[in-house]
Amino acid sequence: MDKRCANILLLSDKEFEYKTLVDAGYKNVFWFKSTLRANEYFKGKEEELEKFDIILMGSSSVKNIDNYKYQQLFYGAINGEKRVPHMCFFSTRYEDDESKRFIVSYPCLIGERILKKDFLRILNDSIPEKLRDEKIEIPDIEEKDIVLPRHREDIRILFMGSNENQDLVKKFLEDAGFTQCDYVESNNFTLRDNVESLVNYDLVVCDSEFNGMLTLLGDEFQDYMKDKGKSIYLAVYDFNYKGLNLNDNNVYVEALPTENPQNKEFVKFRSLEVRENVIKDIMGIVINMYTSYNNNLGDGGYPDKEALDAKYNRQCDEFIKKNKIVSENMDKVKYIRSMLEKYCRFYNKNQRFGQMLNIFNDLKIDILEDGVSVALLAGNKEEVRMTFSDKENKDEKDTCLHFYLEYLTGNGMCSPVRRTCTSRYCVDNKDDYPSDEEIKKIEKIYMSIKKELPPIVDTVDTRNAHNSRGNENKKSNKKYNKRYNKRYV
Repeated sequence: MDKRCANILLLSDKEFEYKTLVDAGYKNVFWFKSTLRANEYFKGKEEELEKFDIILMGSSSVKNIDNYKYQQLFYGAINGEKRVPHMCFFSTRYEDDESKRFIVSYPCLIGERILKKDFLRILNDSIPEKLRDEKIEIPDIEEKDIVLPRHREDIRILFMGSNENQDLVKKFLEDAGFTQCDYVESNNFTLRDNVESLVNYDLVVCDSEFNGMLTLLGDEFQDYMKDKGKSIYLAVYDFNYKGLNLNDNNVYVEALPTENPQNKEFVKFRSLEVRENVIKDIMGIVINMYTSYNNNLGDGGYPDKEALDAKYNRQCDEFIKKNKIVSENMDKVKYIRSMLEKYCRFYNKNQRFGQMLNIFNDLKIDILEDGVSVALLAGNKEEVRMTFSDKENKDEKDTCLHFYLEYLTGNGMCSPVRRTCTSRYCVDNKDDYPSDEEIKKIEKIYMSIKKELPPIVDTVDTRNAHNSRGNENKKSNKKYNKRYNKRYV
């Protein structure tokens, strides 16, 4: 008997695989694009499976999610008394390249992509010589017209994401008028455990970390939803928040309706917003996409890609300006610390001459047990003091410096406050970063050090510098520099 008359059950969400069989001349191919639908149809009708001459397990996105849960029914027929022959394979994303079309995993394991003719040869060999010759009838799907919700409060939404983002999304959707929303915390099994319940929703939104395969289910659900009278809009977003950084925070949203999964949309933008605002922008894009598909709801009304790109470009300009200022401030702090370290070396070389007199006009430098401190004087009072701890900065690279700041206020000298300067603008340390007023005070120290220290530590012989400047300062108020036998903090 001609093997092309064999009764073939094909489970595959790729039309390409069905067309390959039909084009090869197979006359009785019973194709289920949805494994979920096939599982529902044959449940309780297992004897119908025994009428097939071969069962083909083709490409299926859902089987990669559910660990073959919805194919166990068919393996029961394969391993039952009559042992229906089967073949497992999948077509690759290189369908247009004849040399890279199929990978067969059963009855033989082929690790390389093979030609269509080789695939058909293996299929022919897998079909029994003697066919069962039984009549099989599978009724056509009674398709229903798709009816989309007309009001926001009628739309059922499922959000699968981290708990961290759920509260933000919940508030966003409530403010947007969506009242029927369910939230599931993401993990490795979220999509598997909820795949059957997706049919209950109109819009499903999830993160890509655990649920990125959601948009691969478009073909599966296109067939599965035909008799349900509705369509599901599937959306996956991805972003990895890394603070305000020009090279990070790439965001994308991919979405499609199960009615026509080929109409897939992809929106990509970059953001310099804080994480909470990025989530709002993502959900705004999702709602814009959905309302573009469901015209009953009007416009989404949220910033689109063009508006977000324009905002990003504006923020980039602001970021560059801030980054330049931050970099300049960091250079000043690094200079202050560098010159203080040079002064410490200068001091250590000259202390054998006895206690050193203060050789500065309006600075006072104190060498501490675990660092160095400099004060800018206003008469006999300290106007501002800046202290560096060796321990806090020993492991830091040139991109970050920590120090303590004290300065005069209306109530006297404030307590030491810890401050951090970085070489690049970063939102993560905004609470530790010096205020504008504090930067002005640091600049005063910087200008004074730049004026007084280089002639001493860079160009003057240390011994002569001690003798000459020491004698000059004997006529002054004799303010002393000394090594403190204490820690600053």
